[in-house]
Amino acid sequence: MISSNKISQTLFISASIIFMAACSQQDPAASTDEPTKSQQTDKIFAQWDNENSPGCLAFAFQDGEILMSKGYGMADMAWTQPITDDTVFYIASTAKQFTAAAIALLVLDGKLSLDDDVRKYIPELPEFDHTITVEHLVHHTSGLRDYFGLAGIAGRDDPMSNQKVLALISKQIDLNFKPGSEWSYSNSGYALMSMLVERVSGKSLGEFTKERIFDPLGMKNSQWDDKPERVVQKRARSYSKGDDGNWIRHPKTIAATGDGNLLITVGDLLRWDENFYTAKVGGKAFLDLILKPGPKIPEADMNYAFGLMVNDRYRGQKIVRHAGGFYGFRIELMRFPEQHFSSGVLCNAGDANSSLMARQIADVYIGDKLDPKEEPAKVTAPEKKPDEPAYDVAIGKLQEYIGTYHSPELDIDNRVKMVDGSLIYVGIGKEGLALTPVAEDKFVALFTFAPGMTFPITFDAARDSNNKVDRLILDMGRVKNFRLDKMN
Repeated sequence: MISSNKISQTLFISASIIFMAACSQQDPAASTDEPTKSQQTDKIFAQWDNENSPGCLAFAFQDGEILMSKGYGMADMAWTQPITDDTVFYIASTAKQFTAAAIALLVLDGKLSLDDDVRKYIPELPEFDHTITVEHLVHHTSGLRDYFGLAGIAGRDDPMSNQKVLALISKQIDLNFKPGSEWSYSNSGYALMSMLVERVSGKSLGEFTKERIFDPLGMKNSQWDDKPERVVQKRARSYSKGDDGNWIRHPKTIAATGDGNLLITVGDLLRWDENFYTAKVGGKAFLDLILKPGPKIPEADMNYAFGLMVNDRYRGQKIVRHAGGFYGFRIELMRFPEQHFSSGVLCNAGDANSSLMARQIADVYIGDKLDPKEEPAKVTAPEKKPDEPAYDVAIGKLQEYIGTYHSPELDIDNRVKMVDGSLIYVGIGKEGLALTPVAEDKFVALFTFAPGMTFPITFDAARDSNNKVDRLILDMGRVKNFRLDKMN
C-alpha cells in the first residue's frame, strides 16, 4: 500500500516537471522581458500609428515569403482609410528599375542595343555636339537636363506627360556635360526610356511591362499611372506638413511614365523581388545585365546599374536598393541578396525617412546575421566664428540687373525687379524668388518645388564689352549652364 505522503511527493515532482517544460517553450524574449520583433517594429513607426496621420507600410521578405507586413497610419485621411497590405502606393523613383528592366528585355530580344544613338528612335531630340546612347540614359550619364528643373524655370505646374517632357528636352541647346563624362541623376533620361520602349516594341511601357513582367510574375495590382484623373481603388494619398504644422494633401500632377508613376502593392513588390533569385522573367542573362553597374567615369564610383544601386553595403552586407520620393511619398526597397532577405517601406508621409527605416527593419529581423553596428564617430563642435557680414551691393548697382530675360530654349520671358531694395526673380515659383547677393555678379535663391523639396539656385550675371549686364546663367543642380539673355 502506497502512503499518502508518497503520493503527494510524486504529484509535486510531476507538476514541477510540467511547469519547467512549459517555461522552456515560452518566447525567450517574453521570459527576459525583451521586446519582440513585432514590438520593436511598432516602436520604429509609433509616430504614425494613429488615425490622424498618414504613415507607412513596413515590410520584410525572407526566402520568397512575406516575413512581416504591417500598416501604420492612414492611406486616406479624409476617409480614415487605414494603410493595409492591399493599399496601392505610388513608388516614385523606385519604379525606375522596372523601366530599365523593360529596356534590358528589348536588348536581350535583339531589338535594341545599349550603344545605339537615342536619336535613332527619337529623332525629335536635338543633335547635340556629342552622341547620347541608350546606355547613357540607363546609367544617368547622358548630360540631359532634368525636366523637373526645366519645368520649374518655365514656371509650369501643368501635369507633365511624356510628350511634354520630350517637347521641353527637344528645345534644349546645351547639355549639363559631355555624355559619359559625369554622373548626374536624370528623370529626363528615364522618361525618354519609356518612349524608347514604345517606339521599339510598338507597345506602351504599361502594355509591355504587363505582358513581359507583371503578368508572368502574377503582379495583378501593378500599373503605370499615366492619367492623373484615373480612379484607383485602395490608393494611398500623398501628405506633408504645412507651414502651420497640419497635414496637407497633394493632388496628383504627373502623367509622365518611366522615371516614376508606377502604382504597386507590397504583395507585388514581393513577386518582383523574388525574381532576383528565380530569374523567372528574363533568365540569368537578364539578371546579369540589370545588376551590372555602368562604365566607370572619372572621379566617380559607379554604383548605378539598371535602376538599382548595386554596390552599397550595410553592416558588412551587400545591399541592392533604390529609394523614391515625390511630394509626400517616401519609398525604399532594400535587398540583402546573401541573406535572401529584403526590407522596406511604402510611406505617404513627407517626413518619413524611408532609407533609415528600411535599415532599422533589417536590424530587427536579421541583425544577428549582420556585422556589429559601428559606434558613431565623436564629432567635435567646430569653434564658432563670428558671422560673416552679408555681401553688400549698393542700390544703384542692383538696378543694373533689373530687366526682362529671354530663353529661346524654353521660349519664356522672366523678369528681375526690385521690391523694397531687394531683387526678386519673377518666373520661378508663384511669388518669385528673392535674390541674395553672395559675390560680384552672383546671387543665390531658394526654390521650393514641393514641401520638403527645397534646393538652391545660383544666378551668375555676365556682362558685355561695355560692362553692361546682358545675360543670366542659372545652375540648379540637375540643370546647369542655363542661359537667359537680357532684352533691351
